[in-house]
Amino acid sequence: MLILGLPLIQFAVIAVIGLIVVGVLVTALLAAQKRQSEMNARLAMVRSMTATGPNLLSLRTTSRVALPGEGPKVPSFIVTMAQIFGADPDRPYMYSTPWWLIAGMGVLIGSGAAAYMILAMGLNPLLAVPISFAIGIGFPRLIVGGMAEKYRSKLYQQMPDALSMIVRAVRAGIPVGEAIRIVAREVTEPTRTEFSRLADELRIGIEFDEALKGLAKRTGLPEYRFFSVAVGLQHRSGGSLTDTLENLADVIRKRIVVRMRGYALAAEARMSISILAGIPFAVGILLTMLNPAYMSVFVRDPRGHMLLGIAVGLLLLGLSSMRQIIKRALR
Repeated sequence: MLILGLPLIQFAVIAVIGLIVVGVLVTALLAAQKRQSEMNARLAMVRSMTATGPNLLSLRTTSRVALPGEGPKVPSFIVTMAQIFGADPDRPYMYSTPWWLIAGMGVLIGSGAAAYMILAMGLNPLLAVPISFAIGIGFPRLIVGGMAEKYRSKLYQQMPDALSMIVRAVRAGIPVGEAIRIVAREVTEPTRTEFSRLADELRIGIEFDEALKGLAKRTGLPEYRFFSVAVGLQHRSGGSLTDTLENLADVIRKRIVVRMRGYALAAEARMSISILAGIPFAVGILLTMLNPAYMSVFVRDPRGHMLLGIAVGLLLLGLSSMRQIIKRALR
């Protein structure tokens, strides 16, 4: 019995090896996530204690709680692994699916692709292994990068409302720090998470400028960098913060409108990409139904495997090129 051109025994061995690799990876990452949860629980205890006004110096000297900036939150090998797969382990809330699960899927797909190319296609291991590495790492990076981009897009769209809330609070005579806490309570996700973290850092004694720089670095948006600089300068030297933030909110709103208009104008091109991506698969299924023997060469013959791999690679290359062209045009 053949499965994807491989004998059943070879296919089972490949599947078992892939599952073992994924199991080891998931076990290590689950252990790291457990330690992270314990760290978050201790940090939550610090937040509740600082709300009643304890001595932070005694907390630093008598408690095992690690405050922000006092050390890495996750082990270094987990950080390195996450960076390889394009993820940020300090911000797991950015991803709708755990990044380590996507990384495990990438490892499984990459190992399966390597075994298939070597055993079924007869490809040289020196060529098959780099291709499988590219598949196993590129697939998770694509998925994780898409989720991070979606998260930043939501942040960007919600930023004008958050800035307007700060402007109204400051004009009413509320200090900037308290205005930030109001934003953390009133706005929706994901802006609530970022401003809640900023408010918590300020509450436990992090310098105002450092906390703002951390916010700008986490979001990765130039508008947040401008926000951190403006608020930091106002905090140190005074000045009219409301006018600056109001102008920034107005500029961002106008840019969002222009971007939405660009997406509407590019809808035809994006639909063309979807149609071009689906045509090869639709034609392949139709030919398989009409003449199975004609299409069986792509499954049984090693030369058919090679042609199928080249075709899929060229299709992915073309789709990614068109997507990048549209993405750059809408920036």
